[in-house]
Amino acid sequence: MPGNSGKHGHAPDGKGQTVAIIDAYASPTILADANAYSAAYGLPPMNASNYQQIVPSPAEFKDEKLCGYPSGWQPEQSLDVDAVHGTAPGAKILYVGGDNCNAGIDIALSTILDGKLANIVSHSYGNLGEAVSANYLFGQVNLELQAAGEGIGLYYSSGDNGDEAANLGYTSPDFPASSPWAAPAWPSPRTVPTSLKPDGATPGTRSSTAPTMRHCPDPSGSGPAVE
Repeated sequence: MPGNSGKHGHAPDGKGQTVAIIDAYASPTILADANAYSAAYGLPPMNASNYQQIVPSPAEFKDEKLCGYPSGWQPEQSLDVDAVHGTAPGAKILYVGGDNCNAGIDIALSTILDGKLANIVSHSYGNLGEAVSANYLFGQVNLELQAAGEGIGLYYSSGDNGDEAANLGYTSPDFPASSPWAAPAWPSPRTVPTSLKPDGATPGTRSSTAPTMRHCPDPSGSGPAVE
């Protein structure tokens, strides 16, 4: 229930915490959408005191077709902000957008970790299964270890397709949600072109949770791409 209040009492509202959200690109209506949601559910409005963003300009967006276009990511961005604000209305929210769904989102995470800008980081994406390249695994685990050392929690989409047997032919969790240095989070259904998908794509590719975006193969061949 929005506001974290229900028959079991009122849970902590997140005051004193900052939750960062990472996706590719940036919708121009995130804040307006969040305030429409807040008004509908009696939540405090979002403004400069509790919402900030670090995003590329549209001119800086890259790999738009490969990543399912910025418009494919926009509903997810608003959904993520609404979900965090509804669960923890007292927390501050920082939205950080990557300039693409590949290295751009890794840079977004580095920006948060290097500046210690949040206590929790929410990622609505992940890989399809765990068959990722050694190069990608090395880079991802380095980021996770940095976060662990700084006391910052990383939460990744655990996928929209259960045990992935229908997609992979065998059961497997999704990485990075399965990493010992991160935690899984339940996603919302979404998908992207099979080449670069946010939430549910092909083995060894990154996935997120954006419309028609699932996992995306890395064009360089060095590892998963992402949504």
